Amino acid sequence: MRIYKKLLILFLCLVLCPMLIVGIWSYRMGKATLEKEIVTKLEGIAEHKAKEIEAYFRERWGDVLAIQPATFIKENITIVSQFVEDKGNPEYIAAAASLDNRLTVYEQAYGYHNIALINPEGKVVYNLNKAHGTHETCMLSYEPLKAVFEKGREGIS
Repeated sequence: MRIYKKLLILFLCLVLCPMLIVGIWSYRMGKATLEKEIVTKLEGIAEHKAKEIEAYFRERWGDVLAIQPATFIKENITIVSQFVEDKGNPEYIAAAASLDNRLTVYEQAYGYHNIALINPEGKVVYNLNKAHGTHETCMLSYEPLKAVFEKGREGIS
């Protein structure tokens, strides 16, 4: 082999090996930095979304507290609970009509799709949106909702 080829091979080894090492090191460092940056951004997004969800539920809780003292609900929920199985009863019809008239305002003002009233046993006794039916759902039968329902009952008269 001629000296020219030997020098060329030596030169290429001396130049390419460090370049290869630096390239691999740069790739790994860049990858780690990029992953860290992406994770940081995703954590920020997750934190922001969690705050938005918390704010949404605080607003809904405020809605509940705003309507809670309404006497028309207290008066009529007793009647609809009593006659939930007999929707043809004149007292049920009158109570449901009263609730429909008043709760429609809340539904439109807050942009709800439905407003449901639930008795202390966790049974849905009234739905503003009649397509959802009534007494089909018992909050206490769904284990994940049971604790939430129990906590929601605290302080509610």
